[in-house]
Amino acid sequence: MKITLKRTPEQVELVKLMGSNNRVKAIEAQETFAAAIAGVIQTVIQTAPVLTQLFKDIEFDEFTNPTIPLDLYYDVKEKNYIRTWSQTVPGGLASSQTSGATDLPVMTYNLTSAVQFLKDYARQGRLDVVAKTLERMAQEILIKQELNAASVVTKASAEATYQKAGVTTFNTIRVNTANSLVIDDFNKLLTLAARINSSWVGGTPVNAPRGLTDILLSPEAMEEIRAMAYEPMNTVGTVTNIPGTEKFRNAVYDSAGLPSIYGVNLIPCYDLGVNQAYNTLFGTYAGSSAYPGYAGSGTAVFTPTTEEVLLGIDRTREALIRPIRIDAEGGGSFTVAPDDQFYASRSEKIGFWGRIRQGNVCVDSRALVTLIM
Repeated sequence: MKITLKRTPEQVELVKLMGSNNRVKAIEAQETFAAAIAGVIQTVIQTAPVLTQLFKDIEFDEFTNPTIPLDLYYDVKEKNYIRTWSQTVPGGLASSQTSGATDLPVMTYNLTSAVQFLKDYARQGRLDVVAKTLERMAQEILIKQELNAASVVTKASAEATYQKAGVTTFNTIRVNTANSLVIDDFNKLLTLAARINSSWVGGTPVNAPRGLTDILLSPEAMEEIRAMAYEPMNTVGTVTNIPGTEKFRNAVYDSAGLPSIYGVNLIPCYDLGVNQAYNTLFGTYAGSSAYPGYAGSGTAVFTPTTEEVLLGIDRTREALIRPIRIDAEGGGSFTVAPDDQFYASRSEKIGFWGRIRQGNVCVDSRALVTLIM
């Protein structure tokens, strides 16, 4: 992610004015620059994230409290109480709550970032320094958005259940063999997602959607997938070392940059994997939950120091929602303003602070399935 300011006479003049000794001119230039750059940073934080992009944005006006009508998102034949997952404070652990099929008030919070640089850089027309400062602001907001989104996704995934022959069952399975990922494991995950992803009345959905659109996985899991292009694969019968079809191998080989399996997008996430942040977070939420064992034999708790999770999501359900506030004046979700703590002449600095008000919530756990490897 890189922000570049085009070096035009107008841009240079505006930056130089921000460092002017004339306080009125300096403040006016800083406010003009802040208003202009807010849209640029908003575009960056909307296109660069991994987990945040899995959430559907719903916009709400300033000074209003967003709500979600749960009865429009859930089965009409389900019980009158619905389980949702969300956060109450930024950076906090996500929590689950059970409520009636009515309007659900959603907690939102401010994600902020403050940056500054010496006035001398502005007076010299150093657009590179200003651009790097804005990159830092965008990166800080992105990190905070991703962490908050990950908290809700991993919490909901760890606790998601469905009814299987009248028995409450986790939306989680393990691979056939520990630390090994083969095409049969994906096949079983798709079957699980299809079984969970019934229609609103529990029947076959219209147009029979596949039940899974994306899978988040670690670089190590991606390595296992690339290996499918040359490793033998077999799960049925006594004959071993049967290779995949030539067409399948070529498809995996040709799409190594951004592959898909059975039409499901595979999204690499560096924070997934053994001992990685999101993996550990899933383990924290999973606690003592006993998930099906390897090859479907028995049950066992998840161990984030030796196992890792692949998170499957059905984005057609719009179960992951991000309420986001729209600024009444600017018309965008991200706002930037001069940081007035640097208005004093002796500071010799120029500062800006950015803010976005949002929340993260999962309203339907049927959109989430997990594969433990």
